[in-house]
Amino acid sequence: MKSTRLCLACGNAFVPLLHVPHQRYCSSEACQRARRREWQNRRLRTDSDYRDNHTLPANGTARDYVSKLSATIRKAEGQLRNVEAFVRKARPEVTVHKVVITYGDLYAAETDQLFTTSADQFASDDPVYILCVDHLDRLVQAVHREQCRFASFFDDCTQRRRRPETRLLLLSDLLNEAPYLGPDLPAHLFAIYKPFYEKLLERAQPKQKAVDH
Repeated sequence: MKSTRLCLACGNAFVPLLHVPHQRYCSSEACQRARRREWQNRRLRTDSDYRDNHTLPANGTARDYVSKLSATIRKAEGQLRNVEAFVRKARPEVTVHKVVITYGDLYAAETDQLFTTSADQFASDDPVYILCVDHLDRLVQAVHREQCRFASFFDDCTQRRRRPETRLLLLSDLLNEAPYLGPDLPAHLFAIYKPFYEKLLERAQPKQKAVDH
């Protein structure tokens, strides 16, 4: 019988994945987000280089943010192209899909969409894709459920971008289609978050004021 442990986020019992023996969070999307938040907060506290690359001063401007974002994405893009060159030299027959993973959603499918002013931002024959960690987690879960493989997902993206009628502005849009679409939120997590969301909806409703006539 496989041993179980309690998730640090939701407190429910789960069976760790065989290839992640020290797993402390269950595989639900909400708990994986909590794991990533904890990881980032720990890195911000303990890693000065990471902190410098992922924070802006309190008096930072929008131009500062765009400049740092551009430099970070371009650096990652360059590193990926160097890795691609190394792989192609060793295995010229393989297909290499380059993906920059971001902490937050940049609402772009490719790096060219962020920094290109051309009318056709999908003109590159050698794209570098962008995927945020939350959407990466959804893709990982789809692979774990054997709904797809990483290669088949990015092959699908590449095929779609070649035809204007099937292009996607966001890679995450593809995660909402079969065969990548995941199951609904587990019942126990839905029960936990439902009151919270109901309160938010209640607060968002405009308040009616009594008017004397």
